[in-house]
Amino acid sequence: MKKSDRVFGIDLGTTYSCISYVDDYGKVQVIPNERNQRTTPSAVWFKEDNRVVVGDEAKEATVVEPNNVCQFVKRSMGDSSFYAVYSGEPRTPEEISSFILKKLAKDASEALGEEVGDVVITCPAYFFIKERNATKRAGELAGLNVLHILNEPTAAAISYGLGAEGEDKTILVFDLGGGTFDVTSIHFGANEDRVLFTDGDHRLGGKDWDDRLVRLIAERYQEETGSGEDPLQSQETLAELFLEAEKIKKQLSEREKTSVRFTYNEESVRFDVTREEFENITSDLLTRAIEFTRSIFEKTRETGELIREILLVGGSSKMPAVARRIEQEFGMKPKLYDPDEAVARGAGIFGNNLRLRKIAEEKTGKKITELTLDDYEDVAADCGYTLETVQKAMRTFSNVTSKTFGLGLHNPVKNEDAVYNYIYRDSPLPAINNDPTSTRYECQSNVLVEIYSNTRSKPDDFESADVHWVPFDECELIWKGVLDLPIKTLPKGSTIETVFEISEEGLLTVTVAEPKSGQSLVAKIDTTESADPIEKRAQEKRCSELILE
Repeated sequence: MKKSDRVFGIDLGTTYSCISYVDDYGKVQVIPNERNQRTTPSAVWFKEDNRVVVGDEAKEATVVEPNNVCQFVKRSMGDSSFYAVYSGEPRTPEEISSFILKKLAKDASEALGEEVGDVVITCPAYFFIKERNATKRAGELAGLNVLHILNEPTAAAISYGLGAEGEDKTILVFDLGGGTFDVTSIHFGANEDRVLFTDGDHRLGGKDWDDRLVRLIAERYQEETGSGEDPLQSQETLAELFLEAEKIKKQLSEREKTSVRFTYNEESVRFDVTREEFENITSDLLTRAIEFTRSIFEKTRETGELIREILLVGGSSKMPAVARRIEQEFGMKPKLYDPDEAVARGAGIFGNNLRLRKIAEEKTGKKITELTLDDYEDVAADCGYTLETVQKAMRTFSNVTSKTFGLGLHNPVKNEDAVYNYIYRDSPLPAINNDPTSTRYECQSNVLVEIYSNTRSKPDDFESADVHWVPFDECELIWKGVLDLPIKTLPKGSTIETVFEISEEGLLTVTVAEPKSGQSLVAKIDTTESADPIEKRAQEKRCSELILE
């Protein structure tokens, strides 16, 4: 089979996954799987004969072989301590996810008659280095060439933005999926779209709503039968209840009441569950999502931007309570926008844009910002696309940092070691800060350089130096190295130039240099895709060799 020259977009979801591409007419298309379904359950069944099955059959197998089926693995991406044993072998989240990606690629290849190779894979906006690196490795294990890891809300906005050309407005994307939640504000401009703020919770999604229904059914069974046995102790029964809970949740999105029939240990119960009851037992979950949304809403408003639309994406956003609560809280009726496919479609568009930009650069030898209308026409002619499609592909899309980055230093005011933040989360890219540091001791021979990430937001009182310090136990060590100081007679307090810089592509470069000798240490960390973070630092007391000037 011939390898495709297209770039495919993959929404690797917690509960369902989806793949798309842009066709020869410039239209984005979702590719159905072998069962002619447009989304595929993210369930992996490791059979005893060493075969691996992905999709509906695997999901259905949870009832008979719950210990051989893995679901919701996305929530564990990047967790080096997680592994599960299937078919006698330990499996990491990346390995399990790779089977889902293989399934999507195989079905797409057979449907199109060309082999899937280059892909863009999406992930939650707040996924950081470990999680993004794990997502990329999953693609590589599946035999795919992963060109980019794209934020899910950004992908949804790209898909939506195709119909918003010419408008200058700011929207908010509320993405409640099966296992994760994201909320992002994005501004659409004349020629540029830019992310303003983003946040989320990778432990909040439709599965949590399902959990509440499962517990409700088990409790109702105990109440009506008088049984002291807990049905949830049986793995097979638990799997059956999760399938039932998902069905109930979907039914209650369409009607006010549904009937439940449940049998355990030859005793059956039948009862009704109302939408109101379901919303009451899950109201705290929705409140968590609303709190994140309120924070992004307020941050966006403080910049002078006015949110004009709220988009609901992700399958769990179909629940009526979501739209109703958002309208109550923000006085704006949200728009349910292609909740199951928007992310995959946006990834497909983004991937095709990467392809067209590469063609344009190779053909003209120019940067994207230097292209003329004639260049666009030439690229369109080469690809068989309309001029409008190519022009859309050349629009720029700027992002923000999803984390805060700092350096382990000695705080002279409090006489203690801590992390001093240089670049804060939600900073527009590119971003740079060059606060200098200095040596702590007389005649130092070297300095230990430790780079950390954390989730602190930019303080309101930015001029106060004290607000930039964060305890080590709130941070994650992502890089460390040693800068040698060849001048052995440097006095205490000698300047050490320190520069933190993040490029538009998300590459964090930290340069620490001693100006007299010209000696420097440079760390390059890809904050969007691949880097191997160092394990979280233990809370032991140690002495930093750099002090903030």
